[in-house]
Amino acid sequence: MQKKYLLISVLLLPAIILLSCKNDKPKEQKIVENNNDSLIFYPVNQYIRNQITTMENSPVQPYKIIITDSGKDSASISKEEVKTLAQIFLNDSITATGMKEKYKENIFQDQTTASYTFSYTTEDSLLPVQRVLVLLDTATQQVKNIIYSISKSNADSSITEMHWWKNDKGFTILQSSMLPDGKERKRQIQVGWKE
Repeated sequence: MQKKYLLISVLLLPAIILLSCKNDKPKEQKIVENNNDSLIFYPVNQYIRNQITTMENSPVQPYKIIITDSGKDSASISKEEVKTLAQIFLNDSITATGMKEKYKENIFQDQTTASYTFSYTTEDSLLPVQRVLVLLDTATQQVKNIIYSISKSNADSSITEMHWWKNDKGFTILQSSMLPDGKERKRQIQVGWKE
């Protein structure tokens, strides 16, 4: 008889604990809104700074290639010039105070590129950085590429830019300007230091 009571007790004890835990919940639960300003975005700026430091401390000779409608020009450049050109990636930070809540983060796995993609987009057309994509290799978890979509307006033209950073190799800046006469002017700057 005691074994029977012991078995019933062992079987009923978890059910009683579960029921008592359910009854202890408060009747009113507060809904907490997701504030992007408290999210931790991928540290893009720190990554770019680390890449620049690595380039500076390595025995490479940087180069620059400029492609325009009128032709192509290439030249060796100093590491200091690389730093100056790379500043374009650091100028408009989406993680600056008061900026994160203006961007929405989306993370997904892209099997076609074997990447985890962190996507940061805004619906505010007045912000220069419209989108940032960070592609991480699914096997190594290392950055493969960082891509910025930038929109700017000047008094006489509108400019769209694509900034593409390739891990440990360099970066490309694609610029497209729409002039008042309706003509489009394109310019591409490639900066590299490792092949």
